[in-house]
Parts: sequence; structure tokens; C-alpha cells
Amino acid sequence: MKKYFFAVLSFFTPCIAFAQGEGRWRTLFDNFFELIGRLTILLVGLALALFFFGIVRYFFSPSTLVKEEARKYMFWGVVALFVMTSIWGLTGVLTNFFGFGSVVPQLPTGN
Repeated sequence: MKKYFFAVLSFFTPCIAFAQGEGRWRTLFDNFFELIGRLTILLVGLALALFFFGIVRYFFSPSTLVKEEARKYMFWGVVALFVMTSIWGLTGVLTNFFGFGSVVPQLPTGN
């Protein structure tokens, strides 16, 4: 654990000592928010895959026990999609209301 702590500390030490200039923090935060945006897209994709996995299992299984389990997958997939998109939309409404701009993650363009 100490090894990871010192690795992270050595990453932030130039920023704390102001050896990298002011742009270092902005770059760090920009990279962090880009990572959050990509993770959001990944999580929505995983929830959608979970939902479709439940649909496939439901229609192609002869057993009622497997169908009941597939219903649970579909239910939790829909719940996860609903919660994520609701928070995503609410965050967008609040940031636009307070004038912070849009926080809707965009797909990378490859530039």
C-alpha cells in the first residue's frame, strides 16, 4: 500500500511545489473529467448489455427458473439505465441552470 501512496505522491509533488506551472492542474482536471466521461459511456453500455443479456436468456431458455433469473437481469438493467440517465440529465439541467455549461460526455472524435 505504501508503494502506491508514494507513486501517487510523486505524481503530485511537482504540482505542489509549483514546478510545473499553472497549466499542470488544468491538464490534470481535464484528463480526470475526460476519464469520467468515458467511464460513464462504458457504464451505460454495460447496463444496456446486461439488459440485452436478460432478453436473450429469457427467450432462449426452456426452464422457468432461468427465465425468472433473466427477468431479474432485465429489471436491473432497466433500473441501472434509468438511474444513470436520470442523474446524467439532472446534472445537465442543473449545470445549464447555474451557467456552468454542458457536462454531457461526448464520444472521442479521434483527433
